[in-house]
Amino acid sequence: MASKTLTVFEHQTIRVSEDRTAFTQADYDALINIDTQVPNGMLMREGTSDIRFKQFVGNIFLENGTTIEILPKVNRNASQDSQCCRASLIYMLEHALSLDITSIGNGPDQLHRSSLQECLINHFTQLLQAQLDKTVIRSYQGKQENLNTIRGRINFTQNLNQNIANRAKFVCDFDELTVDNPHNQQIKALLGVLVNRVTNQQLQQQMIQLRGLFAGVKKVVASSQVITKLPYNRRNGSFAPIMKLGAMLLDGYAPGLSDGKHTAPAMLFDMNKLFEQFIAAQIRLVVAKEPSLRQLQVNTQDQSKSLAVNAFGLQPDIVIKSNESTIVLDTKWKDLSSHDVSQADAYQMYAYASRYGAKYNGLIYPETMQVNQRSFQLYMDHSNQSDTTLDVIQLPVQLNTQEERNRLQEQILQLLHRATEAV
Repeated sequence: MASKTLTVFEHQTIRVSEDRTAFTQADYDALINIDTQVPNGMLMREGTSDIRFKQFVGNIFLENGTTIEILPKVNRNASQDSQCCRASLIYMLEHALSLDITSIGNGPDQLHRSSLQECLINHFTQLLQAQLDKTVIRSYQGKQENLNTIRGRINFTQNLNQNIANRAKFVCDFDELTVDNPHNQQIKALLGVLVNRVTNQQLQQQMIQLRGLFAGVKKVVASSQVITKLPYNRRNGSFAPIMKLGAMLLDGYAPGLSDGKHTAPAMLFDMNKLFEQFIAAQIRLVVAKEPSLRQLQVNTQDQSKSLAVNAFGLQPDIVIKSNESTIVLDTKWKDLSSHDVSQADAYQMYAYASRYGAKYNGLIYPETMQVNQRSFQLYMDHSNQSDTTLDVIQLPVQLNTQEERNRLQEQILQLLHRATEAV
């Protein structure tokens, strides 16, 4: 089966072509076959040969061997560069998911060229390699054997059944420290599954060698449900984040970054949720670095307020507490170059400002070529006076260079200073 990778951008429409290296009828049919398996509304058919991709980004793996890579539009100009968009997406995922992809075995050029899934599998492999270089998980497992010497305790019932004519042997129950345990069984199974999802031969060879370390470990089926229930202690706790990433790679699903689980062979992220978590992570980073902001408490998805008694719950993306004051920020993965701030977004922020008593409120959008930052003063009662601010903020999301990343943090610092002065 021939394999190929097609790169498209969110909200882009692709059309069936007779060129076998492009989007073919076979690709279209395979994509339609999994329409009900991907997040609802992700694929939009336009006619009989066109498909448009909505707000989800990542990889879809079709049964005919084609991989479709969907990237976010992050460039400020109209043209989109796939390497720039891929690098920016990886940077956002690093911070939203608390990963460290760029510092562990991944050069910038490799990151820019590889698919998103391959970058994450490489990250998983390097983390696992580094941990296995230090230690292998060993745990006590209960065993029963017919031995020449007593070990543990004698199982008298089984001993009578098996050794009634041989008093020189003893059926014993004992605990043995072994590498054949559920943690290592799932690691071995994960490596067996994920090695088939990468194309880099060097990475494949590394994964095969790692799997060889578990030759004495029983073969089981990789299961994210089993992985999430594995217990950890001070001896094996350092493997917990690695296993969490492995479960995400296995399912193609990151908790909190997808609009419900999908069953298609894919790795998909909802850009609305990714943008929200990324901005929250960047705000926390800036607060931690800036001594004058250390008093700020940054919370996400606060649900402490509602519009009515036991009804119409509110859930702003980011709530920042500053002494007795409150700052409310909400993120919107929308392009302001072609649309103005919607009334629905403004009404939503008015409700937040009213119930949270927030004197400063901000709507945060991705930066576009046409900067559309504005500031409004909200009427909070029947008078014509207002001391409540609603800012429309655009932050850079083209983050493929350190200069751009520094610029993002500088703008967040300015935002927080403005917000704290307003309250």
